[in-house]
Amino acid sequence: MNEDFEITVAKQTGKSIMPDYHYHDYYEIYYLASGERVYYIEDRSYPVKKGSMLFINKNNIHKTVEGAKPGHERILIYFTDEFLERHCEKDKNFLLSTFRDPSKLVRFNNQELTFVENVLFQMVEEYKKG
Repeated sequence: MNEDFEITVAKQTGKSIMPDYHYHDYYEIYYLASGERVYYIEDRSYPVKKGSMLFINKNNIHKTVEGAKPGHERILIYFTDEFLERHCEKDKNFLLSTFRDPSKLVRFNNQELTFVENVLFQMVEEYKKG
């Protein structure tokens, strides 16, 4: 990550396997827009399907592998403590509470899913404009 905030979209049409566990000193929000994956965070595995969001705390060891079918599209949001301190210092602990939750996975119903995807893709467009 080159900045203290980054958002990316990636689409994989074939098999995509992250062979090694890794960690980093920033927070990661992983949203699966299509496909299936299995996400490993620390000592737990999470079956991830379209519309699932994962919250990976900084320094959590993690990786992702294919689900039942190859191919997926995902949105990743990365940010640092410095970003939060600059933009929302008084709400930092509240905003990070999801990252500390034992269950890292959130699934949305259809109505929530439409809203979340609209917000995420709007964020992607705004980030590209810089």
